[in-house]
Amino acid sequence: PYSPIASSLTQKRERLRTLAALHNRKNSLIILASLESWILPTIPKRTFGESTLTLKVDEDPGARDSLKQQLKSLGYFQVDLVEEPGQFALRGEILDIFDPSRNVPNRIEFFDTVVESIRNFHPETQRTQKEDQGIKTLCVYPSEEVLFPWDRVEEILERVKTHSDQNQISRKIRDPIFENIRNGILPEHYRYWFPFAYPRITRLEDHLPPETTRILFEPEQFPYELETALSSMGKDIEKYPQPYWISPGPEVLFPEVSASLEKSLARADLLVRASPEDPRAPPPLIAEPISPGQVNPKTIRLWLEEGYQVWIGSRGISHQERIRFLLKDEARNPGLSILPHDCGESLLFPAQKLVFLSETLVLGGKNVSSQTPQSSHPRFDTKGEGLEFRHHEDLSPGDLVVHSLHGVGRYSGLQEIRSGDSHLGEYLLLEYAGGDKLYIPVYRLNTIQRYVSSGASGTLDKLGTGQFEKAKLKARESAKKLAIDLVGIYAKRSLLKGPRLLPRDDHFLEFCDSFEFSETEGQLRAISDVLTDLENGKLLDRLVCGDVGFGKTEVAIRAAFQAVQSGLQVAVLVPTTLLAFQHEQSFRRRMASHPIRIESLSRFKSRKQQTELLKDLTTGKIDILIGTHRLLSKDVAWNRLGLLIVDEEHRFGVEHKEKIKVLQANTHTLTLTATPIPRTLNMALSGLKDISVIKTPPTNRQPIKTFV
Repeated sequence: PYSPIASSLTQKRERLRTLAALHNRKNSLIILASLESWILPTIPKRTFGESTLTLKVDEDPGARDSLKQQLKSLGYFQVDLVEEPGQFALRGEILDIFDPSRNVPNRIEFFDTVVESIRNFHPETQRTQKEDQGIKTLCVYPSEEVLFPWDRVEEILERVKTHSDQNQISRKIRDPIFENIRNGILPEHYRYWFPFAYPRITRLEDHLPPETTRILFEPEQFPYELETALSSMGKDIEKYPQPYWISPGPEVLFPEVSASLEKSLARADLLVRASPEDPRAPPPLIAEPISPGQVNPKTIRLWLEEGYQVWIGSRGISHQERIRFLLKDEARNPGLSILPHDCGESLLFPAQKLVFLSETLVLGGKNVSSQTPQSSHPRFDTKGEGLEFRHHEDLSPGDLVVHSLHGVGRYSGLQEIRSGDSHLGEYLLLEYAGGDKLYIPVYRLNTIQRYVSSGASGTLDKLGTGQFEKAKLKARESAKKLAIDLVGIYAKRSLLKGPRLLPRDDHFLEFCDSFEFSETEGQLRAISDVLTDLENGKLLDRLVCGDVGFGKTEVAIRAAFQAVQSGLQVAVLVPTTLLAFQHEQSFRRRMASHPIRIESLSRFKSRKQQTELLKDLTTGKIDILIGTHRLLSKDVAWNRLGLLIVDEEHRFGVEHKEKIKVLQANTHTLTLTATPIPRTLNMALSGLKDISVIKTPPTNRQPIKTFV
């Protein structure tokens, strides 16, 4: 409360979500809280219940102005476009609101004053989710733990003034804050004005129902943790400048906190301690570390025979398969369990006859951090909106755009439209032929897109003539014919059988084990998808899409390894000589301990070297050939080509694409890319091509952040 750093939005949302779940109580709840979060004040239970706004379809919630004031009293801020939790926007007969206790914002549409529909929408695209037509009732919970009573502003300010006088806060600091509040602007630190807004301090304990089971971990640490927390706050008060002192002091925010803590201890149903106080209690959990030299199949077998429960950690599906293969005799024993995540440390608990083993001790290799990689995607429930591939470009005045109903127009900037004293919002102004003008609300941005043409500059359409509808109809018929032809080609291709690869065996698992990094969930899924298709004899045509450094090359290397093991040749097609060199190094390093010949074909090779390579390729002496578009030349003849890997397809031109089609007529094709071309992506999303998306970043990778 005494730091100038704004409180975490995520933390605020989690607290409000917890209070909403407690108030709603549709399901059983498990609430986890640290001591600091337990002692922090919160909104009184009665105030929270009375401050809930319920909107129902086909019901009238009252006048629009009254609804607006009610939302402001719940802590929501009015904006033009809802993007963050705690915001609402009122535009004509549409109300957008983002309740912090929910994952996504809601859009309420009115017919006059009656609620007509309630749907979710995505804050980035402002698009509603059509499958959410069934929301009949929406409970809007408070957006803040301190609800500022705007009808009692002077009463609150009088309390703040008294506190300021007692703490010798000068009027020079206080008066600008008071002036802002009277103008409707609250300071950041008002979120801790609990003593000024409510008659008494309440905490999470006051929201819990009587039947709550309370479990306290390490209760002996509580007094020390409490003293440390209060001491830290005292240091913050001394450290940070005066403007933040308007927050109530610890003695006001945390009254009788020690007594409250003692009550919590007295009401506990279960205490969890590291060591027992009662001599009759079960033996304590005393762990003995396990050294690498202690672990082998024989020691694991002895532990199991002595009645130990042995748990072995793993970092993925392939690692689990390797552990089962290594311990195939012991795996039948019910005392052995393989965990879907690594243990980190290896520990032995003799009294409880428990053993926890890290996969590093069992399999060997590098001890990579077992921290779960975090996805860099925003935490919104998009429900399959396919937003991962969305690309947004800002409009500039003079740009040509295409409206979905009215055709090609020229964007002329934003216009603010008012009706009397009321502000209707900002609108996009589009100009059409003959001086016609069209105004589009900002939230309807999804109805227009940038005009793109390979020819001359576009001609503006005229409103009301049906000209654009005729052009759309003609384009639709042309697209339909092209689509039928394309689907026909891919339907025939789907019936073709490709060379069937050998199933994954112990040899393949050993090759996987030599991978120096820990596979991510997305990588394992992509590898499984590719190899399953290859083993089934289906003619592979799969797009593996993932960010740079997400491990697409390893997917290709494992597919190439299996193809060579099955007696087939592999072509790796890359756009640049440098990439060919890099791939050659990567493939050779990974397959160094296997009798596989890997070569590259590029302009760095002399004519004599190229002639010898092509001769060896024709006779089948080369297993994997990596190269640029030189691989597509007429003099390149294969002996038993089975798999074509295309890296960064978007870097190849139309002429090269046609040659690739000839090459892949009855060959398995695997395409790797971070940025698929629109046609390939469309084919993948529409089901003509198979697609595997690697969305999981490698462990400890920093997420890519884009700022506009």
